[in-house]
Amino acid sequence: QSCGEFEFYGEMNYVTNPPCYWPQIDLLDEIHEEAPNATFILVFRDIESWTTSVRRWKEINVPFLIDALSQYCEIGSTDAELETFFCNQVIRIRHFVKNHPSHRLVELKLEDTENTSDILFKEFGITSAQYGKLLDGENVFKYELETTI
Repeated sequence: QSCGEFEFYGEMNYVTNPPCYWPQIDLLDEIHEEAPNATFILVFRDIESWTTSVRRWKEINVPFLIDALSQYCEIGSTDAELETFFCNQVIRIRHFVKNHPSHRLVELKLEDTENTSDILFKEFGITSAQYGKLLDGENVFKYELETTI
């Protein structure tokens, strides 16, 4: 609530200067305090695809993500170190939700669009036809969520 009246926040990272800041990791207790019934969504991606993406991701005036993660976040740059980081975050969220049962945890596999649409329908009332539209762009995503939930 103190960050605005939005229905969804996602991937709120800040890794360009030490120390790295991961609100969705570092501020779980604050998120719980402000939104004790929040739903956490973990979107999984094939780990090799994810590590490849991390190595290639770059924005203007920002170092490659892999460089930022290893220099500023002390995560490391090997595939094994990246996989450990990823797995530790998943475990952290699962434990947090288990210890705070007022929250829901929805886990989705990015590449599994057929089952993802079934899960979205079950959890949020989003139909598979709407999910196809959700993938088309962020404006449609926002519109569909506002009209279906």
